[in-house]
Amino acid sequence: MRVLLGEDAAAGLGGGATMGQKMVLIGIAVSAMLSSVNDYLITRGDLEKAEAAKTWQHGSLNAISWGQMEVQSIILVIAIPLILMLTRRLRTLELGDDLAAGLGLPVKRSVNLLVAAAVLLVAIAISVAGPIGFLALIAPQLARRFWHTPGTAMWHSALMGAAILVLADFVAARALAPFQIPVGLVTGAIGGLYMLWLLNRQRH
Repeated sequence: MRVLLGEDAAAGLGGGATMGQKMVLIGIAVSAMLSSVNDYLITRGDLEKAEAAKTWQHGSLNAISWGQMEVQSIILVIAIPLILMLTRRLRTLELGDDLAAGLGLPVKRSVNLLVAAAVLLVAIAISVAGPIGFLALIAPQLARRFWHTPGTAMWHSALMGAAILVLADFVAARALAPFQIPVGLVTGAIGGLYMLWLLNRQRH
């Protein structure tokens, strides 16, 4: 978390930051810029469209039908087997760039492929339900702790993320019934509590 805050972030970006740290910082910067564009577009739209867009921005599963998933389903059927083929490269990269390169892995090309795969899956999810926060952050961590996997756990993380989403949607539908709040607000609350617990655990 320190790399995301204050002087440590600036020093990391300009100095000896890892590839992952730089990607996190760049992602935060791009996200902030695009969020400002989204907010501007919402202010220019009529009230009904602005309310729908705002709900989508928080991440919502309301009123989603299978008819809206036709194109995305076709892409997933093709993409998921290809992405699973990259799992071995991801596990090799966990050893470090130098060791991975020594084992014959084309590091830069592998990173580019993995980033492209991640962007594709995220784009498919967001196109349907909007940005549902914290799932991608907490699901892999919880999956590794629950199943005690030594490295990357693709299927475990996907199952854990799906379970958290179902639980969050159940809470969102009933917490303030008959009003249904966006599921992204619930996952954000769960993710925030998890991060506080994790920071407290690391401090002690």
